[in-house]
Amino acid sequence: MRSSVTRKTVWRACLSLALLWPGQLAWSHGGVYLEEDICVIQIGYLKAHFTVFQPQTRRYQEYCEDLPDVTESVFVLDYAHDELSRTPLEFRIIRDVTGQGRFARWRDVAKIDDLDAATVFFKPANVEPDVFMSLHEFDTPGDYIGIVTATEPNSGELIHAVFPFEVGFAVGLGYWPLVVLVLILLQANYWWLRRRGAAGPAAAIAVIAWLTAAGAVQPVRAESAAPLPSQQVGSLNVTLQPEVVPIPMNRMHRWTVRVTRLQGEPVADAVITVAGGMPSHDHGLPTSPSVTHYLGDGEYLIEGMKFHMRGSWEVSLTITQRGTTQVATFQIAL
Repeated sequence: MRSSVTRKTVWRACLSLALLWPGQLAWSHGGVYLEEDICVIQIGYLKAHFTVFQPQTRRYQEYCEDLPDVTESVFVLDYAHDELSRTPLEFRIIRDVTGQGRFARWRDVAKIDDLDAATVFFKPANVEPDVFMSLHEFDTPGDYIGIVTATEPNSGELIHAVFPFEVGFAVGLGYWPLVVLVLILLQANYWWLRRRGAAGPAAAIAVIAWLTAAGAVQPVRAESAAPLPSQQVGSLNVTLQPEVVPIPMNRMHRWTVRVTRLQGEPVADAVITVAGGMPSHDHGLPTSPSVTHYLGDGEYLIEGMKFHMRGSWEVSLTITQRGTTQVATFQIAL
């Protein structure tokens, strides 16, 4: 009998965890979905990694469709299929006038009598060989539908990805009703387990699940991350160091670069630009990292770094100082 109670306790604790994790995944819908923690857009059989940024209000925070603020938003498609780099892509954002809400699909969009009247942003079809990027500044909160249209490389047929999304959920209740519901379920689960004398371990699992879902459990930051091997370029010595170890995938993070003269004197007046990519895949970085602050002692802060896949990456730093430009290139294996 005691074994049966234990199994029920574990089952209900796992159920609490299961109730939380779908909430993390449910924000993606329509033509966009999560695959191994990567936001992916499906255009016919073609795939691209999909990310939205709101740099004016959220800096480098990434979103998979729904956007908290009514502000400038940057939509980025990083191709997972090489065909997309040779395929004309068209991007349109419309107000949701389909009446289908989260369930809107292309068949619903195709029924709109005047698509142009519902359109708030339109980017004509164009071939973007590296990364497809569109910028639109929203002026009103509400429900919208994004539409990416491509030409099927073999048949010439138009194929579409449709993703409904919300803008401005931060000004209303947003996801707080769900948070309150989860807390109620956790409390009810605790009372149920306590009546049976098994609240301890299961309640701990439930609390950990809640903290994880709420974002309270943060990745461990290394106090002294190991730098990459230093590069000697001209009269300078350059060291590049990640802030987080291991280097995270599919998440914005920061690096520091230290520039000194060969004798060890820190360089405080350098202008540094950041570039890079995967030479074997013939594409650049999925974001545009940049130096944002001078930290002192020859150290500069790089923000906006992101790697979206495993493999061999290069990061190149172009350093201009006293009229002389040097380039330091670092190899990173992920």
